[in-house]
Amino acid sequence: GITVDVSPPSIRHIKLTGYHARPGLVRDSEGNVWTVDEHGERERVTDPPEDCRNTSRPVEDIDLWPVVEPPYRRNTTSLNCTQLGPLPAMGYLPMENHLHVHWEGWDDESGIADSEVGLSSTESAAVSPDIHPFVSTKSH
Repeated sequence: GITVDVSPPSIRHIKLTGYHARPGLVRDSEGNVWTVDEHGERERVTDPPEDCRNTSRPVEDIDLWPVVEPPYRRNTTSLNCTQLGPLPAMGYLPMENHLHVHWEGWDDESGIADSEVGLSSTESAAVSPDIHPFVSTKSH
């Protein structure tokens, strides 16, 4: 028979090749403050002062941003987080014919390995993407 799984898959550490944005601060649901760099990678701020905590933009799912890996860690401290404002809502991609996106994804309930990805200009167009229709990742 056929089993229909309506639970959403899990996804984290989305990386867009060539992505650029103004660095800024975000705050997760547990109150941790993170810097997000110009490439969209995050690093936790150790002992952030109240200024950094108040300036940071709250986010629902911190795991969407990949963690900065050694040797690129900046060791962000309370001293240098005060130089940043909240992470902007927008970033920029170069004008190219290809968009390279990497992520970690899984679905524990169903074991489904294939996903479909589409691009939309707004959140409201996510059900029916208006830039590029849904296409299979062919289990990649």
